[in-house]
Amino acid sequence: MQKYKYITLLFVVLFLVGCAKDDFITIGDSRGEKAVYGFGVGGGTTRTFINDDGVTISWDKDDKVALWAKAKGSDSYTLSNKTFETWFVSADNSQAYFTAELASQMAVGEYQYYVTYPKPASASGTTATFNLPSTQDGKMGGGADIMVAQGTGPALAKLYTPANPDDSNVVPDYVIDDGVKLQMKHLIHALRFYVPQGKWGFPQGETVERIVFTMPANVAGTVTADVSNTNGLTLTRGGTNTISLNLKESIKASTADSGGNIIYDYAAATILPGTYSGNMTVKVYSQTKAAQQTIAINNRAMASGHITPVGLNCSETVDQYCLRFVYADNNLGEDVTEVRVKYKDENGTSQTLTIPGNQFIKDGYYDVDLTDWILVLVLCVLY
Repeated sequence: MQKYKYITLLFVVLFLVGCAKDDFITIGDSRGEKAVYGFGVGGGTTRTFINDDGVTISWDKDDKVALWAKAKGSDSYTLSNKTFETWFVSADNSQAYFTAELASQMAVGEYQYYVTYPKPASASGTTATFNLPSTQDGKMGGGADIMVAQGTGPALAKLYTPANPDDSNVVPDYVIDDGVKLQMKHLIHALRFYVPQGKWGFPQGETVERIVFTMPANVAGTVTADVSNTNGLTLTRGGTNTISLNLKESIKASTADSGGNIIYDYAAATILPGTYSGNMTVKVYSQTKAAQQTIAINNRAMASGHITPVGLNCSETVDQYCLRFVYADNNLGEDVTEVRVKYKDENGTSQTLTIPGNQFIKDGYYDVDLTDWILVLVLCVLY
């Protein structure tokens, strides 16, 4: 397999754009008895799924955020890590409006607000804990895009009361004009993978389904951020330097349009910001083939809120192979709950593969990818 000898790393600043109030559309009336107060967030790149242009991102109708609020001059929080759910998104998905039921109306006055996406796994005061996942979908979905907003504004707008609901399908003008509107800031760095022209070696008709990359330092795990003083993310535990992209949308080879402009498909990954030095190894998989390359990263700063394009050299490919475990008869006298396989990986390091017994229930087999390491079967024990 050929190793890619160089790559140009560029940084694209994520910029923000606005959206007019009359662009708001409903995503379904789920207000019922619960959505009575709300606020808006968003802008051109402050959203939760990355779009085909590789820069802008869109809010999803099932997104949830957490909000902290305290009156100016106060040391205590009126709201702390309060969950708000999506009520409206704009027509271009660039902005979202979130609502929640509050026990009482907030006192009139000016407030300091902090908002996080996704909702933290836990919070202690203003320190929020998130999972920066090691398995992602290539669209920065599923909470991989960690964001924080900070700003000031009036008390949250009261949209309606359960006894007298507002049945209109637009956010009231006073909410858009005078309500709380916050811009989200990305706390992660994004890698944007694509295949340049002349670097495609996969069979005709196949697309890239999966990308696995390993960085020279940990890039995912449990991270924390102080929402009131955003100095970035801190990795606290469970760190890993490998991320797998099981692509929500597969990517194709680059093509040129009639005007000679190059059209790229992209897959995105979010990583912990930092300065990295060493080698980045990337493995790329289509339906039947695989390619691998090593990219030198020399003291490269990968800042939060920025994107690094990564060109993939897939000109030389190998066949994919897998080992299929078949669970047939059970003569143990009790249910099998787990199968363990010990093996040595491509680096000669001993590993243990643990297969839950319920993995066999659906299809009767379990496949292990052997494309990028040689399996040495040492011991197989049924438990």
